[in-house]
Amino acid sequence: MLGKLIRYELKSTSRVMWFIYAAVVASGALLGFVVPFGSRINTGAEIVDGEEVFSFGLGSGGTLVMILMIALFLIYVLLINAMAIMTTIMIIMRFYNNMLQGEGYLMHTLPVPAWQHVLCKLITAVLWQLIALVVAVLSGLLLSLTSGILPTILRQKEFGMLLDMAGEFLRENGVEFTSLAVMGTVSVISGILLYYFCMAIGNLANKNKLLLAVASYIGIQILLTVILTAAGVLSGVMQGTGPNAAEPSASGIMLTVAAILAVLGVIYFFGTTCILKKRLNLA
Repeated sequence: MLGKLIRYELKSTSRVMWFIYAAVVASGALLGFVVPFGSRINTGAEIVDGEEVFSFGLGSGGTLVMILMIALFLIYVLLINAMAIMTTIMIIMRFYNNMLQGEGYLMHTLPVPAWQHVLCKLITAVLWQLIALVVAVLSGLLLSLTSGILPTILRQKEFGMLLDMAGEFLRENGVEFTSLAVMGTVSVISGILLYYFCMAIGNLANKNKLLLAVASYIGIQILLTVILTAAGVLSGVMQGTGPNAAEPSASGIMLTVAAILAVLGVIYFFGTTCILKKRLNLA
């Protein structure tokens, strides 16, 4: 049944999101086509301290084309931000309308436990966040390809050296990058569950439900900031004590924060589930 819920949720929400995603990709590609006319890609090599150094830059083109390029760039940036905002608003409003408003009368009559409803909303929300990230990266790649910037860079002999340097950097800092990825993933999931939990708390009120939900979110965020700050400081102090003490590990601090956010995410999940199951107060 969970699979059917997820398919229905994706089908319903896709009607809203595909338009903005298509606009972001199209604007990135269009901006890439205009860049070569509004600027000149300058590449070459310079001698610095007796060594040949690769140089890259953009020269100016015609005034009108430059104005068009700047306008398209601003539109592109605005669309990227609009995509992020719309994705978040869609995640919040979908849960609120579908579970706590009039649509909830139908949803809660389905032979599905409350935890599956929450899990369905969480999975689809994470998927849309991931799709938004992929769309942003894809639009950036299209921009660099259509503008000729990426092909120009790839043709340079220094590109292989840059890849080697990047690979070496990743090998030396792989633990930190992995810890950052874990913390980021847990933070996104916990943040979505916090939205759901605060909306469920707000729904307990007979009046001013939205006000209570917002107040709950602000209060929890303040408390969470204090907890994470204290945990980060404590983690650093604990790693910096003992006979073989070294500098506090960034990966250790990030994993500590991730662990706290994971625990809080579980609390948000079961708190939301409990309210939907035992204290549901539909509008």
